[in-house]
Amino acid sequence: MALNVTSLVNATSLSITTKTKILNNFCAKHNYQDTINGAPNPQTKVQFFNQVVSEFIRDAVVSQAAETDAITARNTTTETTSAEIIL
Repeated sequence: MALNVTSLVNATSLSITTKTKILNNFCAKHNYQDTINGAPNPQTKVQFFNQVVSEFIRDAVVSQAAETDAITARNTTTETTSAEIIL
């Protein structure tokens, strides 16, 4: 299921001016380019915003899952090894 960040932003009570400032500053911070090789960027600022935020969330979830899996594997290995070493 795709995350629709725009609807989350639009659901707030921020003014249009504030939303525009947030979008413009976010895009500037993340190196959005209005033009690419002299042609208009086919990706809108809103699409760019959604892409960057979705990637951030995905990366955070994947990273946390990997960390949790690593801890589980380490604990399982430790328990198994400890049981095998008992003399």
